[in-house]
Amino acid sequence: MTNQPPDRLTRLRAAMRPAGIDVLAVVPGANMRYLPGLEIHMNERIGVAFIAADQNATSAMVLPTLETPRAKAQARFPITFYSWDDADGPADALGRRHRSRRDRHAEQSRAEACRTGPDAR
Repeated sequence: MTNQPPDRLTRLRAAMRPAGIDVLAVVPGANMRYLPGLEIHMNERIGVAFIAADQNATSAMVLPTLETPRAKAQARFPITFYSWDDADGPADALGRRHRSRRDRHAEQSRAEACRTGPDAR
């Protein structure tokens, strides 16, 4: 991961919130190079980055195992990688990413409920 400040990420997240976008999916190509700084080649294998509007959230990426080491080295900001291989296909990696986001959201909701208490609703 490079030490560049994540200005592009900050600006993107600031634009996402007022537009009502919770998560942006970025596929290989110009946007993948511009935002996370990844040179992932567009082909028949799914590779997609998920960038949350929440500034405290870590971005995630589902990509083929063979692309993961290079992507980790190129990433401009922290990204959790969910790799998959041809034998298993991408479904499990997409499911792990989805469950991880769902679990974090549930945890944040519980923490918010504890802070505000039952009378705050």
